[in-house]
Amino acid sequence: MSESNIDPNELTRLRTLVADYETKLTDAAALIAHVRHEINNPLAALLGQAQLMLREDLGEKALM
Repeated sequence: MSESNIDPNELTRLRTLVADYETKLTDAAALIAHVRHEINNPLAALLGQAQLMLREDLGEKALM
């Protein structure tokens, strides 16, 4: 169906609806990125500490 067959008011309504959904999707993507960042920061710290502990443990075993 071409745009010329659609009521101009309906076309305007649909374009507004699409724009609203695009905004909502953009907002959701930003929120997901923020949550991901907030989860990854503590995980990176935990992984770093675990690696240090493993190195210390391996270093002590090598001295024995």
